[in-house]
Amino acid sequence: MKPKFKMIQTLSIMSAGLLFSTGAFANELVNGDFELNPPTSGFGNHIGYPITPWVIGAGSPTNIIRTDQGNSSTGQGPRKDASGTASGTIRHYLDITNGGNELYQTFKAKCTGKAVFGGYFSTRQNRNATGSITLRNGIGVTGSIIGQSNPVVLPGGNSTTDPWKFVNYSSPVVAGNVYSLVITMDNNINFDEAFVEIKGCDGVVDPSNPGPFDPGPPPIKPGDNVISTPVYPRIKSEPLSKSSPMKAVPMKRR
Repeated sequence: MKPKFKMIQTLSIMSAGLLFSTGAFANELVNGDFELNPPTSGFGNHIGYPITPWVIGAGSPTNIIRTDQGNSSTGQGPRKDASGTASGTIRHYLDITNGGNELYQTFKAKCTGKAVFGGYFSTRQNRNATGSITLRNGIGVTGSIIGQSNPVVLPGGNSTTDPWKFVNYSSPVVAGNVYSLVITMDNNINFDEAFVEIKGCDGVVDPSNPGPFDPGPPPIKPGDNVISTPVYPRIKSEPLSKSSPMKAVPMKRR
């Protein structure tokens, strides 16, 4: 029995690694990476370019930055987006033009559990930058806050080459309820790779803690400094072998 136990244990560890590395928890957002119908020519600024299905506030217009991951100039912001893809790959990220604004995207919780949400921020023009990321009840930017508002403050540096800052937070959600992920941005901040992942819908549990278990944010990208916790999948009990059948115990009639 000991060799069999070791084999099961090894398979469990392999399954945990596969579950984490393949992103088993689906992103509830659409176009969180701003790669849905992006601009197809010219590097740098594309002012006023739509970012459907994100909804934009009444502030300054959006600006989609088109990059080739380091080879071409993108103006006063990063020459790479936050995806960590290879040099030469065409990618995009979000800026706000000559001012600040807020944007949101709405989703419905598919189960009761924990919503882990976040994204990547960076600076422009080598200046200090501020933003925030918040989960709210209902549709729009005025619903009650779930948990707390999470400010993002970045110091000025070298905006073209400084690494993107990864942030992630969590708040409880209830199945069937509608929520909005709200992002605020000032003139000197960029945003990319937004996500909302709901833990608790998959049956994955931590053996030391009954109930939903959070395996952490999406797969780590180059430059991130994040410590993640492994996932422990539920191990099903094995049926009794034919060599060891259960014996019926006769019962005396009273």
